[in-house]
Amino acid sequence: MNRTRTALAGFAIFLAASQLWAAPAVSVVATGINPSGNREWSVRVWPDAALFYNPDDFPDRGVGGSVAVELAISVGGSAVSDVDVHSAVWAYANPGHNPFTGSITTGLAFEGGASSANDASGGAGAPSLLGDYNDNGIVGLEDFPVWQDSLGAIEFLAADGNADGVVDSIDYELWAANYGGIAAGGSDPTNTMFAAFGSQFLMSFGPVELLKIETLGSGPTTITWGNLAGAPHTGGNRLAQIGVNFDGSSGSVTVPEPASVALALLIGLVGALKSGRLRSRRLSLA
Repeated sequence: MNRTRTALAGFAIFLAASQLWAAPAVSVVATGINPSGNREWSVRVWPDAALFYNPDDFPDRGVGGSVAVELAISVGGSAVSDVDVHSAVWAYANPGHNPFTGSITTGLAFEGGASSANDASGGAGAPSLLGDYNDNGIVGLEDFPVWQDSLGAIEFLAADGNADGVVDSIDYELWAANYGGIAAGGSDPTNTMFAAFGSQFLMSFGPVELLKIETLGSGPTTITWGNLAGAPHTGGNRLAQIGVNFDGSSGSVTVPEPASVALALLIGLVGALKSGRLRSRRLSLA
């Protein structure tokens, strides 16, 4: 009997602890590159099954419940092209404390980021920012294929970083040395948004998509959410379930990872240099 009581008491403590620490969560997943060459992301909310209502409370619905979010999100390294709310699930645009504005906003408030200011060079020749071979005001991953595709060229000189009349390995070194640089007068394309929504009655505790975000290009991009999103005011990290607020939800994800980018660049460089040598041999044989 004592053993049974002890076991029951232990189970009750475990159950109470699990209820105490139960909380919904947020995850951000890079879902791939779309036909436009832009990266797509899915912002997902995970309800906690331990916090779903008892079926006796809603006999016509069964186990389930609703979730509310007040979530701050920032995007760094790229510019946001599009944001879609999964309104079939998140049907209720709520007022929330927007940490970017310090005011109450409703639903999706998209502040947007300053686009980089970089005057067009007006033709072939060295770019205005060393290494910015696609002339978008930022030295990034998208500049590499411009250099790679024109390696050895003496006419199309968009990737001729040192303006010596030929695209060669020196121009690659200039790009690598200036990677991450921003044109004078420009700014890092960082975008911020704040989502305040309530969901329909959910009957599954699997992930539920809140937002679909599209960012320009396929270069390294970081999405940060919650209290790590760099907002000047507090808030933006709240999830609510069964009428209970859970503050502190935050995280960050970067795609591609820096190590993967470095490896891809190294492989691309070796391949491009081999191609350039083969091209030179063919020209000399001709």
